[in-house]
Amino acid sequence: NLQGNLSMTAAQMDRLARLVGPGGGRGRGHCGLGCCRKTMSSVERVNVDGTQNGESDQARLMRQIDLRRVSVQDPDVVLIDWANNRADSADVRELIGMLDRRSRCCGVRQPRGNSFVTELVLNQNPELGNDAIEPLFTRESAGGVFALEQIRLDGTGVDAEMKDRILARKINRRLGPHLDAIKANDKNMVTLDWSKSADDVDGLAPTMSKLGHTTSINGEVTDDMVGKLVKALQEHQNTNLRTINLTNSDNVTDEHMGALG
Repeated sequence: NLQGNLSMTAAQMDRLARLVGPGGGRGRGHCGLGCCRKTMSSVERVNVDGTQNGESDQARLMRQIDLRRVSVQDPDVVLIDWANNRADSADVRELIGMLDRRSRCCGVRQPRGNSFVTELVLNQNPELGNDAIEPLFTRESAGGVFALEQIRLDGTGVDAEMKDRILARKINRRLGPHLDAIKANDKNMVTLDWSKSADDVDGLAPTMSKLGHTTSINGEVTDDMVGKLVKALQEHQNTNLRTINLTNSDNVTDEHMGALG
């Protein structure tokens, strides 16, 4: 607790940020992830309210602590909440690099990226632009693997086109396993439930508990996804799927209903 310590200098705050961040002040090794350097810190919060730059320093320290916990694969960290945190694009790009499960530590074969973080909240960071998120797609197109599914960007400088890409990515990640099961004629895929549920209020609900009994996905199904479903059924022999539920899927038109019938 350093609350009200007006004697702290900028250099001391920089040193503190390094100590609580990835690598624990020893540096991040050749890979840049910090996983090859055992951290000296297990600190989860530093209170610097009332210091010279208390609010901005508090936010920076929180980001550094989050980055350290991501870099060491802390299983308790499944959500990174940087809402109204003064994060910039460089901060987010660094985080995305750590979240790529294909990332490797100093050339070793074993991947050292993060397998636990599934949600990233970046709301109310107006300095963030498309360049913060683009590395996610660049890495995935090059074979990168992410556990990350949900990204929230209200109040940022990310444009509508990028937000549409993020939504499409989320839908494909959630529904893709269904289509894969249909193509493989999975015996457990008996009921495909792509209906909208009143119980789902924000984003997509978990995809399924069992393949044969999928949960609602909050009406995010579109004609594009139904078209992919039709293609999967047309190109792969499936003898197990019995029921397709699109009830209250507001974004689905009659475009592919004839093919499904």
